[in-house]
Amino acid sequence: MLPQLLAIPPTCPAPIKKKIGVGLNLMSDNTWPLSNTHFFGSYAYRLMITEDITLSLGIKGGFTYYHASVTNLDVVNPDAPAFAQNEKRFNTNIGVGAYIYSYQFYAGLSLPRMLQTSFNRKFDKTLKSPLYIIEGYNYEINSDWVLMPSVLAGAIIGLPMTCDITVQVLYKGQFYFGAHYRIGDAFGIFFVMKLKHDISVGYAFYFLLNKLSRINTGTH
Repeated sequence: MLPQLLAIPPTCPAPIKKKIGVGLNLMSDNTWPLSNTHFFGSYAYRLMITEDITLSLGIKGGFTYYHASVTNLDVVNPDAPAFAQNEKRFNTNIGVGAYIYSYQFYAGLSLPRMLQTSFNRKFDKTLKSPLYIIEGYNYEINSDWVLMPSVLAGAIIGLPMTCDITVQVLYKGQFYFGAHYRIGDAFGIFFVMKLKHDISVGYAFYFLLNKLSRINTGTH
């Protein structure tokens, strides 16, 4: 069976009085013998701190249905506990986030999965709750050039913290180019050209710095 994916992202949330936004997200991922269905609703509110600084607060909630059809698999040891019966899980979750920004800077904090959910209780397989923090600054060198460094850090209990550092330059409000580094893991370069207000084209190349670099020569 070929993998199947249906996704309806909240790319067009409904604005209410320009301060409130609501949206729905539906995704169905079927890669036999595993299937996942996600349905989440989101709500966001924008608050003007000053004329130049805006604070956005958001919350989302919904459910995920997980199904593993393992009893019909052709395996060497069908009597193993892992293949004794199909797995079904219905998990609810909630996420929150905050984002403050102006023309010169932005910073945000996100907890996309506040509840730790189990998708295989027999083997204690649990999705941990991640925390993400992002910071960035726009430094105007002159009328043509803007330097835009940013940092994204992520943490999950029991796992090493990740940190992504990006340095990009904007030229004449149309051309972006820069480099991206994930500490101890990957490095990349990219270029983006803005064609219109909401249309851009670009190219990026990333290569790994960890042990997988022996079998992965890079990603375009």
